[in-house]
Amino acid sequence: MTGIRAASICKLLVIAGERCEDMMLKNIQNVTAKDVAADECWGFIGRKERNKGPEMAHNDELGDCYTWIALETNSKLVLSYSVGRRTLTHA
Repeated sequence: MTGIRAASICKLLVIAGERCEDMMLKNIQNVTAKDVAADECWGFIGRKERNKGPEMAHNDELGDCYTWIALETNSKLVLSYSVGRRTLTHA
């Protein structure tokens, strides 16, 4: 569709993500938050968890994936996020 190799686009997305993470770690500190909302957003990588089948049951790189977000509701500033399984640790 773009005429650019998929691997090149993926590499660019990884670089952009790493730079965003660096920016958040440097700039989002000591924020006074009046109201914080926490939520999760479900997605999947490769295939949905229920469709993995027994041969892929132990493959943790495929299946359900959640993005957990803490948001300051007045400014809409993302205070923190986590991407991973739906576990107590990520929540």
